[in-house]
Amino acid sequence: MPNNALSESRLNNLVACLTPALALVRSVADGFDTPFFSAIVITTTSLIAALQRNQDECIELVERVHGILYSIVDFHIKSESRGSVSPGMLDHIGKFSATLQRITTFVQAQQEGNRLRQLFRQGEMSKLRKDCQTGLQEVLDAFKASNELNSGAHIYVF
Repeated sequence: MPNNALSESRLNNLVACLTPALALVRSVADGFDTPFFSAIVITTTSLIAALQRNQDECIELVERVHGILYSIVDFHIKSESRGSVSPGMLDHIGKFSATLQRITTFVQAQQEGNRLRQLFRQGEMSKLRKDCQTGLQEVLDAFKASNELNSGAHIYVF
């Protein structure tokens, strides 16, 4: 994905630019004991880590979605009643659809411009991310269990 490569490049460039600036501010803070400099260094370091972590979380979720999409298609094609799935599996696919909507909400919230609002919603975002991961894991587990019954289906893990 070119957009992902661009985001990764921009993030790497930003980190490369901020690292020496932070070292300089840290030196000034240590040498002159200027108020707020230590807080600025700590906060900026945390911000960089959060940016990197959030990007990784978003990428991880999308990678798992990628694998599940192929697993759903493969299972659907190779099911005993060609082209249809059992009500139980259909329920799991429905849950996956709901999880996809939560993932979209999470990713869009990560990209919102108002970072201050995100700081206040950090707990909510953490719960949403965990719900997304749990939902994806439940779907993967359902396909793994079904895969044991139908040896022709494959589980695609990215």
